[in-house]
Amino acid sequence: MKIGNCKKIVNFRVLNLAILALMATLFVGVASAQTLGGNALMMKAFTDYSEWYVIITLYPTVIILLFIAASLHIARPMVVRYLNRMTLRLGADILWEAWIIGRDVMILAAVGLIGVFIVPRVQSDWFTYTLIPAFVLGVITLVYKLATDSDASKTKYTIATVLTVATLVAAVAPDLYAPWWEDLGSGKMMDTYMVPLADMNTIKDVNTAIGDAVTAAQKGDNQTALLKSQEASILYGRLNGLDDANATKVQSAFTDLTNAAKSGDVKGMQAAQSTITLTLDNFDATLGVLD
Repeated sequence: MKIGNCKKIVNFRVLNLAILALMATLFVGVASAQTLGGNALMMKAFTDYSEWYVIITLYPTVIILLFIAASLHIARPMVVRYLNRMTLRLGADILWEAWIIGRDVMILAAVGLIGVFIVPRVQSDWFTYTLIPAFVLGVITLVYKLATDSDASKTKYTIATVLTVATLVAAVAPDLYAPWWEDLGSGKMMDTYMVPLADMNTIKDVNTAIGDAVTAAQKGDNQTALLKSQEASILYGRLNGLDDANATKVQSAFTDLTNAAKSGDVKGMQAAQSTITLTLDNFDATLGVLD
């Protein structure tokens, strides 16, 4: 067998192993989310967090690309003087073309990234509409460069430079007056996902503690029943987001549960358990609802 064919086989096998590893990682991640409860909410939280992370990571890249492009525009006279001193014409032409291509590609890449940021769905989540002026100016700059030779005269070069600098300023401005994306992302993660997930786990713990209290009372162990009732009440205190009417009803039921546990009244405890469980389960059903 030829050496080239062996290399192709090896590369093919490596590719297959990489695909299998990615699939296994995906399945393990989904399985882990399911075992933790509220898996639909967790997966939505993961996708939203990833989206937010990409935005705050690539946004500085946009500014850097536009800053370099603007700097190269401004440095044109210095570049021209340097190239005129070169004795090898071919080398000077290659460097000149590389400078032009690098400068314009940076603008194109920055505008492309901004275009991803201002997709309507992303705008509604992260208020990235503040980057629309930068996108419009970037497109105008690119169209101007395509329609004219911006290096043909001093006037055209000045217009291209002004447009590039204006695009840079429009891209930097949202970081100064728009919603601070880092705070926005962390706040949304806490309010929309982390707090509901914590409430889901709290409701499970409360129901478990109440069930243990009723079981202990049925066995005649009033002391354990009282301790478990008090534990359930303490756990309930960690719950967030329950409306005032239901909170008052649940709190009253916890008082009945504790009093019934003290006297060993199993039926009274079961009645209070029914009220608490029904109210908290209805609240739990609303926590996993995704927009």
